[in-house]
Amino acid sequence: MGARPWLLLLVLVGCTEPAFRETACANGVDDDGDELRDCEDPDCLDVSGDCEVSLEACRDGEDSDRDGRTDCEDPRCIAAGHCGTFEVPWCDVRTGEGCPLGLGCYTNVGYTLYTCARPPERPRQARETCDPSIPTTGGCAFGSYCRSVFCHGACLDDRECPVDSTCVAPDDFGVGFCHHQCSIVFDNCGVEGVDCVPLQLAGLSTDDPRSALGICSSVSLEAGTGVEGESCDDLRLCEPGLLCVPDEDAAKRCRRPCEWVVPTGDGTPCPAGQECSPLYPTHPSVTDGASLQGFCLPTGDG
Repeated sequence: MGARPWLLLLVLVGCTEPAFRETACANGVDDDGDELRDCEDPDCLDVSGDCEVSLEACRDGEDSDRDGRTDCEDPRCIAAGHCGTFEVPWCDVRTGEGCPLGLGCYTNVGYTLYTCARPPERPRQARETCDPSIPTTGGCAFGSYCRSVFCHGACLDDRECPVDSTCVAPDDFGVGFCHHQCSIVFDNCGVEGVDCVPLQLAGLSTDDPRSALGICSSVSLEAGTGVEGESCDDLRLCEPGLLCVPDEDAAKRCRRPCEWVVPTGDGTPCPAGQECSPLYPTHPSVTDGASLQGFCLPTGDG
């Protein structure tokens, strides 16, 4: 049987490259007439450097070059210098919302500065010691804060924290951190050079009454010479073993820490003539019979 010229023609046509391809991928024009412009056109996947290298493309939440990597997950964006550390009006430490994909959200103690940053090379997980000398991240992984000397996981409420932690010190948007409570009486931090101190002495919010226990911190390392009952302006002015805490008149004095048992009022270890006054009298555990942390006041003053 003789050859069929039309079949050969079809084969040749099917194997021929299209006459026109999108080669200019940043000019806003559909150059090859297929109704797809610039990086919308799969042809641009073959054009190195045009898709996902501008600052806008690296922070728009889109996989502009369709390589399966979005924004700062894409090595092209990193190489272009668009994935460094930069401040934003707000971002969510829990989810990274407000930052490009591939960057995490971090914030300072007072929630006055929100920053997007790449993860540390060897990120430290929640409850591992952090390094406050490391800018922005403190060495902590995405989704956590460096507070005092530990990485703490971010949270919206207690349900997002381990069973022995509470969600405390939220920012204006309700995002706080999981506070693994320690005892200011028994100092159970387990890290050399670190003490358990009340949250307010570590510079953290005390508006949440659940933050009745302490937080492991290095702020108490530089103890002063203030004796029990003397006025103080800072924790460092009290001698070792004492805390600089506000009395009922709001003046700060050096006081001995104690443990207060609810609802019996039993406290230890206060000396004779003193009673254990809870740091946070409105703590919900007042109705649960739990042990709270406090400080010793002369009887009749607490």
